[in-house]
Amino acid sequence: MPSKMYLVRHCMSEANAIGAFCGVTDSHLSPEGRRQVERLFYALQHVKIDRVFSSPLARAMETAKAAVGKRGIPIETLDDLSEVDFGDWENMTFDEIEKADQELFKHFISEDMGFSFPGGESLRGFAARTKKVANVLLEGESSNVVVFSHGGVIRHLLCHYLELPYDKKYIFDIQPGSVATLDFYNGATVLSRLELL
Repeated sequence: MPSKMYLVRHCMSEANAIGAFCGVTDSHLSPEGRRQVERLFYALQHVKIDRVFSSPLARAMETAKAAVGKRGIPIETLDDLSEVDFGDWENMTFDEIEKADQELFKHFISEDMGFSFPGGESLRGFAARTKKVANVLLEGESSNVVVFSHGGVIRHLLCHYLELPYDKKYIFDIQPGSVATLDFYNGATVLSRLELL
């Protein structure tokens, strides 16, 4: 079990830059994202890292490779670190989704765990998937683990590790390029830092 875990949201993507829902669709880093990843590289360069995990999606892998790739630490991809599948809502903005189906949009923002994205993943299924990967990340003897993932996944991981209900996930402001640092002490978990680089 690690003693410290760094949960890194990928840096600004092209989809983030236009405010689009981007779950399992690949989106590359934007020019701002490439600037952010330089700051991330410098922030992590003196951090002892034993193991690195990443979502396989391009924006997360680009962030991981630019931030730690030169250190020679293998980047292990886990499909369950991928963002939620927004289905038919992929690449649409909030305004476009609300205009397309106001009732379904209201159901979505109600945070009902029974909600399913049309043609995509259910919130209940997403929560189960992130709970499963949360346990995988705790396996092994590595002391310091870095995880490159997505806003939705990181919010769920924080709720899981801090023993909060999933409906509290929006108390965490997980912006592109942000890093949440968790310390694990004898069965207790502490969110010791949350910062945007």
